[in-house]
Amino acid sequence: KGDSDDGFLIVNFDDSREDEEIVPAIIVDKHRKRIVVAFRGSQSRNDWIVNLSCVQTREVNPMHLLKMKERQHQKQPSTSRGNTSGGVAMNKMIWKQPKTILLHTGFYHSIFGEKSRYGNLTKYQFIMKKTLEVLKEYPGYRLDVTGLSLGGALCQMFSLYAAAETNPIIKKPVTCYSFASPKIGALTYRRAVQALEESGNLRLLRVLNEHDFVSLYPRDPLSMCCISGLSTLSLILRQGLYYRKAGMEIKFLDGGGVGITHPKVPPRKVDWNLFHFNLFRYDMERQWERQTKCCGCIYELLTPDDDDDNSPSYREQHGYPFYYLQIQQRMQELKKYTLEGLYSASLHGDTNIVEPIYS
Repeated sequence: KGDSDDGFLIVNFDDSREDEEIVPAIIVDKHRKRIVVAFRGSQSRNDWIVNLSCVQTREVNPMHLLKMKERQHQKQPSTSRGNTSGGVAMNKMIWKQPKTILLHTGFYHSIFGEKSRYGNLTKYQFIMKKTLEVLKEYPGYRLDVTGLSLGGALCQMFSLYAAAETNPIIKKPVTCYSFASPKIGALTYRRAVQALEESGNLRLLRVLNEHDFVSLYPRDPLSMCCISGLSTLSLILRQGLYYRKAGMEIKFLDGGGVGITHPKVPPRKVDWNLFHFNLFRYDMERQWERQTKCCGCIYELLTPDDDDDNSPSYREQHGYPFYYLQIQQRMQELKKYTLEGLYSASLHGDTNIVEPIYS
C-alpha cells in the first residue's frame, strides 16, 4: 500500500492464505486512469485443484439477470422509471440469452463458491465491493482486469460478470487482458461474451503463445480422438458442450509474427460446416500432432529439465518471462493495433479477423 513514484498504487492485496484461496490485487494506474484488478497464476496445490476441476457447471447467466431487471423496470409507471440497467447497454443478443451458461467448475467456484474472510461475501462480491470503493475515490477511472494462466481464466470469469453490473460508476466497456489462459466455458459462455461485446459493455483480449499447450485445454476426450469420423461425430452431437474460446485473440507465431482472430457464434444453432472442417482440416495428422505435444508436455512436467536442450520448454513457454519476452520482440507489430480498432474491424465483418464457431 502507499503511493509510488511511477504512478501505480496497490490498494488491496492479501496473500496470507495463498495455499487456500485465489490471490487478487487491486491497483490504481494513474497514468492511464484505470483501476486494475489482477489475478495471480497457479502457485499452490489448491490452485492446481482449481485448474483440474474442469467438469462443467451450469450457472445463472448474468445476461438473464439483466433481462429480469429490465422487464421489472418496464412494468413500472413511466413517471417513476429510472435507468434500471444502469451502465449496461442492452441489445437484441442480450435479450436472446438463455437462463444458464456452462462454465468451468473450478474457476467458477473459486470466485463465486468460496466465502471471503471479510464478511459473508463471495470472493467476487468482496473484490467488486473493494473495486467500487476505489472507483468512487477515483471518479472517471475505468476498470481493467488482467491475469496470466489461472489468473487469465479468473480475470475472464470476473470481467464477464463485471461487464453485466448495473452500477453506473463502472464505466463501460470493462476491458479484460487475459494471458496464457485455458478455456473457461462452453458455447453458451461464448454467446454471453459476444452479446456484451456487441453491446459495447466488454472488451476481452486473450494473448497466447502458439506452442502454449495450456491454452488448448480443457478438451473433450472424443474430440481428441485421432479417428476423424469419431471426432466429427462428437463435434456435431456435442458441440454445445465443448469448451470454447471467446473474445479477441492475439497469438504469438513462430518467426516473430502475430495472428489475430475473433471467434464468433453463427446465427443458427447447429453448424453443419463442422463436417467439412473436421474431415478436411482437423484430420488425423493434425490430431496426432496435438496429442503427441500433449504427451510431451506431461512428460516434461514429470521429469527434470534437460540442460542440453537450448530451446524453450513447454513449461517455459507458459510462464510470465517468456510472454514478456515475446511482447518485447513484437512491440513494433503490436503498436499498429488498438483493441477498439480490432473490435471495430471484427464487428464490421473483417474476414481476416473473424473466426468461426469450431475454434
